[in-house]
Amino acid sequence: VKSILDEIPGIGPKRKAKIFGVYPSVHEMMQDEEKEIAKKTGISLTLVSDMMAYIRRHSPMNAEKKGKA
Repeated sequence: VKSILDEIPGIGPKRKAKIFGVYPSVHEMMQDEEKEIAKKTGISLTLVSDMMAYIRRHSPMNAEKKGKA
């Protein structure tokens, strides 16, 4: 399944599988705190922080919000 996670440096198939093993979608993951994501997935907090920042910058949903502001 294609996901924004495929575009993020450091997130390969294994880490993507860990994330989707815990969260049914990127949207669901984004509802959780970074520390909790790191704890639940076993991915370092640094990488989780970088991943969340990337998603916030590049998410189509966020682009729509910026256009409305």
